[in-house]
Amino acid sequence: MEQGEIDSASVTPWSVQIGPALVSQHFVVTGRPPTRRELILILDTVMRPRAVEPTADR
Repeated sequence: MEQGEIDSASVTPWSVQIGPALVSQHFVVTGRPPTRRELILILDTVMRPRAVEPTADR
């Protein structure tokens, strides 16, 4: 995500709903909107980067 690229296969009806739901949940739980860093973490959790380095586990 840091390179600004998102794998288009990760954009689904569910992922489009999950991001805003996590932002809303954060606000309900903490009483404040997420910071820029928290928004990036939410986005990185919901959307997969275009290029993922292979690991020995895969």
